[in-house]
Amino acid sequence: MKSLSKYEKSIIENIIKLHNDNSALVILDNILDEHINEYYYFEVEQDYTTVMINSEYFNSNFSDGTNFTIESFIKKIRVDLYTAVNLLENLEKRGYIYLAEEREINSFGKITENETYASAEFNDANFSAKLYKYNRRIIIPSSSLLEIVLNGYMTNSEFALHKELLHNKRMFKWTVISVMVTAFSVLLSTFIPVLLKNDDKVISVRVIEDKRADSIKIPKLKLPQLSNNQK
Repeated sequence: MKSLSKYEKSIIENIIKLHNDNSALVILDNILDEHINEYYYFEVEQDYTTVMINSEYFNSNFSDGTNFTIESFIKKIRVDLYTAVNLLENLEKRGYIYLAEEREINSFGKITENETYASAEFNDANFSAKLYKYNRRIIIPSSSLLEIVLNGYMTNSEFALHKELLHNKRMFKWTVISVMVTAFSVLLSTFIPVLLKNDDKVISVRVIEDKRADSIKIPKLKLPQLSNNQK
């Protein structure tokens, strides 16, 4: 599960956060709350989905001459919804979430009273059926999903492998350091005696030279004796 996008991870984290907060229901409206702005909401039926866009927001952003078209806006929110629904479907199939009681909910998003809305439909019955399903159910995360999030979005086996790889990496690092220290020690043990040996040779030569100088004997000269007359 490490390949999840930032958007998908935020959905999973919101599910867990809502699950741990007893004051809020774990429903699609609350899960996607931070990703839906205040200018539109969705009406969901089994065979179609309608996006209701605030008229003032629509006229300000999608009038002629603007770079941001209604088509690009609808495409963006449709991609986000497809991603969310496909993620929930995948989590359910793998046993990471469970669906609890069904509630009578046919819309989600931020609805503002006394406002007029423009509408656009998603003509995808298969997608609308899935969205309708998850929009009406309370979602419960499994203990496995909680563990995955704690493990950095890795399963227990993936996390164990990750720890083993980190351990091997650390061991390899220390092995390299140990080899370098050993090699340096061998180098020193080879180089230092050579230096000392060379120093000994110099010293011994000097000693020998000194001994030779001491061993030179100066002969005593015999002076002739002078007779009394020569004195």
